[in-house]
Amino acid sequence: MEEVKFLLKDKKVEMLSIPEGERFEPLEPLMRIKGRYSDFGMFETVILGMLAAPSAWATAASECKAAADGALLLCFGARHTHPAWRLSWSARSCRRR
Repeated sequence: MEEVKFLLKDKKVEMLSIPEGERFEPLEPLMRIKGRYSDFGMFETVILGMLAAPSAWATAASECKAAADGALLLCFGARHTHPAWRLSWSARSCRRR
């Protein structure tokens, strides 16, 4: 969500979203962008990508954690992602500890 906010910071739009890290259900809107489509429409595909990949990883991690039932769980999935995402996710995970 923070990346999308940064992308749209200079646009004349209002962005409403669920808090980052919040659980959500299939087909539930995660974000609403209010404004003229011409102010943000060119970023639609980029925004969808910014939301889809991280939410898929977070969902998979949550499911793994539940399946581990308290056992130690290590994940090295970031090895299989684009380097730009690795940097973003690494910085984010360090801030939360």
